Amino acid sequence: MAALNMSSMIVDLYRANSTPVEVPTTMSTLEEAMGEYGKYHGPLALVVCIVGVFMNLTIILVLSHKEMLSPVNRLLQAIGKIDLPAGYLQ
Repeated sequence: MAALNMSSMIVDLYRANSTPVEVPTTMSTLEEAMGEYGKYHGPLALVVCIVGVFMNLTIILVLSHKEMLSPVNRLLQAIGKIDLPAGYLQ
């Protein structure tokens, strides 16, 4: 019985001293995050595309050397060629 009184006293004390706090909803937080990301999306996408195109060209050039011609390297070179336009499309 004493434990029950103690816990009810703690709850009453908490209620008397607490101030209401507005909890943000998930949607409002998501909308805020999307708004913040929108500021950085354009420049970030441009950098990622430029780096991607440069790296794909490097892969194609390196793997096209005579010493690097093997079935696996030809496959990697083909993937680089196929992925190259993806840098322009984004």
